[in-house]
Amino acid sequence: MRWTQGIGQGLMIALAFCAPAAAQEKVIRFGLTGDYPPFAERLSDGSYAGADVVIARRIAQGMGARAEFVLTGWTRLSEDFAAGRFDVAIGGLTVLPDRAALGTFSIPLMDDGKRPLALCRDKGRYRSIAAIDRPGVRVQINRGPAIAALAKQWFRQASVTVNPDDATLTDRLLNGQADVWITDGVVVDHMARLHRGKLCATTREPFTHLTKAWLIRNDPALIAGINAGLARALKDGSWQKALRAVR
Repeated sequence: MRWTQGIGQGLMIALAFCAPAAAQEKVIRFGLTGDYPPFAERLSDGSYAGADVVIARRIAQGMGARAEFVLTGWTRLSEDFAAGRFDVAIGGLTVLPDRAALGTFSIPLMDDGKRPLALCRDKGRYRSIAAIDRPGVRVQINRGPAIAALAKQWFRQASVTVNPDDATLTDRLLNGQADVWITDGVVVDHMARLHRGKLCATTREPFTHLTKAWLIRNDPALIAGINAGLARALKDGSWQKALRAVR
């Protein structure tokens, strides 16, 4: 049984008589790409970790439901959400108009922006767009139309590679296959912390400004429950603590 708020009382009664007790369990389906630590990551054993995953489980439990995680991808996330494959999209989503047209964004989780990550020895070389946009500099970016459009606007001389496999972006920097990775600031800080002494944020000032939130199906009860849970997690610091705890 999926999230059932809004289903007519008569249908609920009919379901109670016709379905076995186990089928009455409420489930909230959370869609995620599973390749975006520290928000959400699919581990080698098939389980999920990350700040959004931790809080999604907690919120679902508080709403008397079980959290179910549905794997999607960045290029098909909007399509899968519109098709009803999951109820809430999580995992580091940026608030964008085309996504907002599909559902309702939650309260903001954090403000962020695109920043560069590089080898620590090159920290002083890539502090600005102008410093990066030079012949011979190899820039890598994640998949996604928003960052691709920005990279096209910013970099006319540097070479830009859209990496089709987000899991290898860090390795490409460490192995010298790329000079700079432009990505969300929270990811820059996470990777710099994870690879302390090897990878460094080259600037604290973001090149853009963006907001992270969850995208919720247009169900008033679901929206209210998710927002209330997120508000509690932000107020008591548990979401921020979970974000910092990711390794």
